[in-house]
Amino acid sequence: MPEPDPRHRDSQKPVVRGELPDPVRPPAGCRFHPRCRQARDVCRKEEPVLKEVGEGHLVACHLS
Repeated sequence: MPEPDPRHRDSQKPVVRGELPDPVRPPAGCRFHPRCRQARDVCRKEEPVLKEVGEGHLVACHLS
C-alpha cells in the first residue's frame, strides 16, 4: 500500500470560499453560484443541465 506524502497533501486542493447554501432553500439558478469566482448572470438565474464532457465525467455548469 502506498504511503501518502505529507508535502503534497494540501497543495492540490482548491480553496472554495463563501457560505454553503441552505439545502432546504437553495439559491435560484446554479446552486454553486454564491461560491463560484466565475459566476455570471445566467448562473444566478438558470439551473445548469447535467451534460457529459468526457467519458463518464458529468458536469452541470453554464461555463463548460
